[in-house]
Amino acid sequence: MLRTVHVKNLALVRNADITFGEGMNVLTGETGAGKSILMESIVRGLGGRVQKHMLRDDAPALIELIFETDEDERARLAEAGITPDEDGQVIISRKITEGKGLLRIGGETYPASFLRERAAFLIDIYGQNDHMVLRRKDKQLALIDSYRPDLTAQPKDCYKKAYANAAASARALEELTMDSSERSRRLDLLSYEINEISAAALRPGEDDLLEAQYKKMRGAEKLMQTMQQVRMLTGYEENGAAENAGNAARLLAQILPLDEELSPLHSLLSDIDALLGEFDRSAADYSDTLQFDEETFDQTEKRLDEINRLKTKYGRTIPFIMEALSEREEEYAALSDYEENYRKAKHRAAQDEKILLEAGAALTEARKQAALSFSGQLAGQLRDLNFAAVHFTALIENIGECMAEGMDRVHFMISTNEGEPELPLEKVASGGELSRIMLGIKSMFAKSGDAMTLIFDEIDTGISGRTAQKVAEKLRGVSRARQVISPTSPSRTSNP
Repeated sequence: MLRTVHVKNLALVRNADITFGEGMNVLTGETGAGKSILMESIVRGLGGRVQKHMLRDDAPALIELIFETDEDERARLAEAGITPDEDGQVIISRKITEGKGLLRIGGETYPASFLRERAAFLIDIYGQNDHMVLRRKDKQLALIDSYRPDLTAQPKDCYKKAYANAAASARALEELTMDSSERSRRLDLLSYEINEISAAALRPGEDDLLEAQYKKMRGAEKLMQTMQQVRMLTGYEENGAAENAGNAARLLAQILPLDEELSPLHSLLSDIDALLGEFDRSAADYSDTLQFDEETFDQTEKRLDEINRLKTKYGRTIPFIMEALSEREEEYAALSDYEENYRKAKHRAAQDEKILLEAGAALTEARKQAALSFSGQLAGQLRDLNFAAVHFTALIENIGECMAEGMDRVHFMISTNEGEPELPLEKVASGGELSRIMLGIKSMFAKSGDAMTLIFDEIDTGISGRTAQKVAEKLRGVSRARQVISPTSPSRTSNP
């Protein structure tokens, strides 16, 4: 529930702190006392867009909302991506200056859109114009679905899956639908591309190997010159290191009998001589591989050009090119056997459409049962709200057209006077009556709704006497299950 609202530098408010309790909370004050600003603060604190005229030039606005949660509420909020702190509190802080704002939840920064999308998990605000949703068919249908999810959730889920499958089948059939000339052109193109890739006879890793060989051949001349110089310096040519090391080793061998301490030096020099000999043989072997063959170089260059051309056309690597080949072969096979594949796709689309229609009919029946229960309970709620002779029926009509949410259109039919026929609610109910009807609906959802706090802003506008008393009693009933905040003017305040 909403425990504290702190507002600073917003519109006429310099600094205000308001604390709310459990159950029913009534805010009363004359017009201009700041009730509307308080409601605006809560909406803006939950990510609502701030109008420029509400901001001060001298200081940024600050709105802070503190919610307290129980275990069930924490679980619902966690599913929505909002995590209370270790004390079970959700602390929302929003600092707003002209052109920008900073919103934090528990100290972490979020975009305002994040909280706007999830605000309904914290607060359900019913304003003076919110009864207009009752005039919308999609909202009426959503009320029926959410009222009895035990009846509607499973068939609705089945319908959505069937709808997705039918849509996919219809798309697949549409993609297969083409005239003979178009199919012939496509087959010719596919045949050309399949032959082009197949004729290249690509091998995995071939491009990397050829690139290395090409690079090596391009540098073969410099490599050959450099290796020749290296061998002259280290090998057995005149003044080469290997020749000099061998001569030095032989000279040391001649004087070894004169001093045994020269033995380690002779051994080391002999090792150097052996290493230089091994290096010279390896260098010679490497130099043999550097013989430049212009024909081989041209062939390598042409092969690389061919592979790179295919990469540009079909994919940046050989595996991607081969994948493109496989896709074209599959499409070619499908188009070659077009008549059979089209027949199968058409049959599949017809089957999926049949399943969809069956799922739609099942959803319609579930909604009719839910609507019957909804109608009975709402009629009782309305009688509690001083609609003494009310008759209300939610009619579910299967219109035979498959839409994303089903095949149904709902009609809220109402009669508020004995003997009068039921007529569409949106055509006969006044604004004040729609407000009371909405209150009745909110009462029905009070225990099962996600929001921890319900705000009824000026719910008693335009009513008095017995009707006002009934509204107050209904608000008190709702407040037993949820925290209720109700701003009102003194002349309209009822004792709940």
